[in-house]
Amino acid sequence: MFFPGRAIWLVVLLLSLLPACGGGGSSGGSTGGLNDGSNNGDSTGNNTGDTDTPPNSSNTTTVSDVYDSFYVDIFDHGAVINNTGDVIAYWIESTDASSPLKVNHHTNGNWGTPLSIGSDIAMNVELAINSSGDAMAVWEERTFDAEGIGIVRHEVWAAHYLSGTWQTPVCISSTDPAPEDYSWYASNPDIALADDGTALAVWTLSDSNSTNTDAVYYSKFDGSSWSESQMLSNGTHWVNSLYVRIANNSLGNSVIAWLQRRTSDPSSNSDVWGSVYMSGIFTTPQLISTDSLNDTESTTEPFVSINENDQAIVVWEELRDTAPTERVYARRADSTGFVATIDAVEGTSSPDLLDRPVVSIDDVGNLMVAWRRYVLGESTPTDAWYRTYDITNSGWSTATLYEDGDDDLQLYLPLTTFTTSEFRVLWEDRLSQTAFNPALRLRQVSVDNGPADTITNIGFGQDPVMATNSMGDSVVVAVKAGFVSTKFTTQLDAILVPSSP
Repeated sequence: MFFPGRAIWLVVLLLSLLPACGGGGSSGGSTGGLNDGSNNGDSTGNNTGDTDTPPNSSNTTTVSDVYDSFYVDIFDHGAVINNTGDVIAYWIESTDASSPLKVNHHTNGNWGTPLSIGSDIAMNVELAINSSGDAMAVWEERTFDAEGIGIVRHEVWAAHYLSGTWQTPVCISSTDPAPEDYSWYASNPDIALADDGTALAVWTLSDSNSTNTDAVYYSKFDGSSWSESQMLSNGTHWVNSLYVRIANNSLGNSVIAWLQRRTSDPSSNSDVWGSVYMSGIFTTPQLISTDSLNDTESTTEPFVSINENDQAIVVWEELRDTAPTERVYARRADSTGFVATIDAVEGTSSPDLLDRPVVSIDDVGNLMVAWRRYVLGESTPTDAWYRTYDITNSGWSTATLYEDGDDDLQLYLPLTTFTTSEFRVLWEDRLSQTAFNPALRLRQVSVDNGPADTITNIGFGQDPVMATNSMGDSVVVAVKAGFVSTKFTTQLDAILVPSSP
């Protein structure tokens, strides 16, 4: 998620049209023993080929208006793509008076025009697309009092894109939202959309008038209307009201994970909880992070991914009191729920710091986890590492460096499945930038052969986000600044990249 400031923003989209077949996942009880298998690894990694030139400018299309960035920011940007090449770019424009949600569609090889889908006070938007090109967007709307200071209502809304038309947005967190309700705070929505047109939205709700304050809620869309919202879980304690995530496959089967506070004290630390949603039924929510953390130890936000065979994965980081103090863990799931064993992906006994892991799974169950590492005391402190899991050999590769020494790598490293046993990872290179826009680096990683020798520069921008369909086509969203005459500008560009990046 990205929040408005006076930053200069732009979105860049990358379509990598690759004729390969294969698959890719959507990204996105008590614990058992730890599994730290290690094989098939390449532990060297390098920066070979990271000076490739960006795509020809003739491949670039402006998909938004050009804004004076002093008055307009663009944030909460993203894009989705399906197997027929339909793409939807989405973003929020922020001015002093409003924050409309905008989209632009790429169909039949062409971009359309920017379109507002019905909200002028949106934030924290998420969007999903299915194989028919239909889509569902969810977001928060915050209503202020007459003075523009107090928040009098905070709800989750949704809009359905069906047969080429965006339908009228509806509130899904309340069936009859009150004009003013200071106790009600629905936030942080996420969305799953199936090929049959059904959908599942999840969000967190803080309601000071309820004993189930700060719980995870959901609503189901049956193809024409939304169900009344229901509580998925408050466990026995408060949920962290800032983070819940869902990933789904074409059948609508999903994996959901969230942070949940360990005690009823709102200042207490959090654990990772989760549920699997199969054929319209949730498994019982359960603790999926380590069950022996003490009161001063905690977890960070989980990241989730699922494939077409209902194999799912959740990754997170645990902050421990004893060495190794920062550790990356993963837990797999299938149609019956989460497995008993937690995989120890990475830990360090040195003063180096790990940061916010991401994961993607392919359609046979291979997966890749990537994370940043801060190297304390070095002039270029941040590098990037990964491990892959080989489903055939049931083992993890050794931890492998795939980018070294770049200053301030992207907070979340965009990672997607490319084809079976192949993954793509993207990052910013702030040592190579133009007009405040870092170079965007793309590298492919193979379960069998490790990282590709070539690192490709796909353009320049900030805060990249990447999505890939099961045909191997990718969409990258990034932020960028520009100039028109003497004025700072913000705009939304689309960059089409040849099939071999």
